[in-house]
Amino acid sequence: MSLTARENKSDSIEPISVGIHQAVCYGVYDLGEQWQEWQGKGKWSRKVCVVWELPEERIEFEDKETGEPVNIPRSASQIYTLSLDPKSRLRKDLESWRGRPFTQDELEGFDLKQLLGVNCQLQIVHNQGSGKHAGKVFANIQNIMALGRGASKLTPENKVAFFSFEECEEGEAPIFPEKMPEWLQNKVKDSKTWKDVTGTSPQDEEPPATPEAEIVEDEDVPF
Repeated sequence: MSLTARENKSDSIEPISVGIHQAVCYGVYDLGEQWQEWQGKGKWSRKVCVVWELPEERIEFEDKETGEPVNIPRSASQIYTLSLDPKSRLRKDLESWRGRPFTQDELEGFDLKQLLGVNCQLQIVHNQGSGKHAGKVFANIQNIMALGRGASKLTPENKVAFFSFEECEEGEAPIFPEKMPEWLQNKVKDSKTWKDVTGTSPQDEEPPATPEAEIVEDEDVPF
């Protein structure tokens, strides 16, 4: 009898190609307070996920219910700390996207719902995974830029979706929008905010002892 080792053949989908892609935002999701660690210290931090579709990058699959072929645009997402602090990535990406800095009035409160349906350009880079993800290639967003002058604007093919704890009725369990990705729903349910709102944990709940690290934002712009 033999024992033969071979290279693992991945059947996963190829990552989005490297380069500049026109994209349109179709999802903004409040992830609530998530536990994060940095340089040996941890804290609860409010997070938000922004999702774009890239119509030039397509994916095809068979609908499980109808058996019909489906062709849809690929998606890219970025999770941010919900802060417009000068050093925050959210502020850097939004100012690059809109092509101008925030005014002081805007910094007092900026509604991320305004991002839905807005076009931009995403610079996609490939990064090698590490640890349990070693050998896997991830397509990550390096930069976000305003759409070039004269470029035709895209309309989302996906239904736009928005979720915010601030829009939830007091005393009622939050309701997720239709087709919100399951992995994002699960992330929201793991948040301290979800547990506080639904009464499934006390306000002073302690975070997990060993949280798993995450694999890691022109004047025509209407925000």
